[in-house]
Amino acid sequence: MKDPEVCLILGNGPSLKSVPNELLDKFYTFGSNGIYEKYIPDFYFCANIAEVERRKSDIQKLETMKFIAAVSNIECDVPLYFNAPEFSFHPMWNVCQGHTVTYVCMQFAFYYNFKTIYLLGVDHKYVSPGKPDEKIKWPLSEDPNHFSKKYLKAGDEWYCPNLEMSEHYYQIAREKFYDAGKEIINLTEGTELNIFPRKDINVLRNYS
Repeated sequence: MKDPEVCLILGNGPSLKSVPNELLDKFYTFGSNGIYEKYIPDFYFCANIAEVERRKSDIQKLETMKFIAAVSNIECDVPLYFNAPEFSFHPMWNVCQGHTVTYVCMQFAFYYNFKTIYLLGVDHKYVSPGKPDEKIKWPLSEDPNHFSKKYLKAGDEWYCPNLEMSEHYYQIAREKFYDAGKEIINLTEGTELNIFPRKDINVLRNYS
């Protein structure tokens, strides 16, 4: 039985490739965008309209709980509205996008009252051909930023990450979780995200 107080938030970085799906099966999982190419999480999120449009047919086929940007008009369990200014304690009605869908997942993990949140695949480093937040067409034949080199294909629309602003919001998340007696721990191998305490992935193997 899965621990109701523990969950995993899965990024889509290259490090996720080496994480066995059998290990993920032991926990409640949050994932986003193209995560289903490796693993189908319990809670699936797609907040960026470019991602939603590119993955629309795949998203519609997913048989899991789906949280999708409301402007997409895709049938889902929870439409996402992005008007919260900082950190939402009521994300079902209004959530803060925080420059990364991972931050959206954090607010829902808080709302669902998970006490310990582990991050995996949140490498927090990118080869980015454009400026932060710039919308571009992916120019390369391979994708070095995700668990699959075919995650982004040449010509796919992509918003270049804004790591500085992501860190700003991650710091807010850390404080909100700490104040509530909860914690976010980064288990991502080789991560460059140092906002959260870090541990080795082997802590997950201690759960029955």
